[in-house]
Amino acid sequence: WDRRCRFFVDAIDRFDVARRGDPHWLSIQFMRTMKVDREAAALLLKALGDHPHPDEALAAFTMPTLVVCGSEDHDNGPASELAAALPNPNARYEEIPGTHMSSVTSPQLGEAIAAFLSAD
Repeated sequence: WDRRCRFFVDAIDRFDVARRGDPHWLSIQFMRTMKVDREAAALLLKALGDHPHPDEALAAFTMPTLVVCGSEDHDNGPASELAAALPNPNARYEEIPGTHMSSVTSPQLGEAIAAFLSAD
């Protein structure tokens, strides 16, 4: 998680100088399109360091949990490893087509959520 936060803080710092080919470029274009308040986003990202490590928070989850990830989404490491790291025996991993951003528009996302919510 710390690596992810640092990446976006760096992207905000490079907002006006990054060019196509820079690893931060696509994230910066997304922030531009969404009109992200860079100052607020940087403060939020830096504040996340004050919270317990995500593994500690995830250990408290006991309810059925669905982890969905795009097949080409490697933004936070392999999703199957993230899902396997959940200490919850009721956690289920579902892979759908797409990247980190394109998978949210995939019909398979809705289908995976509907199947999970309607399961016994």
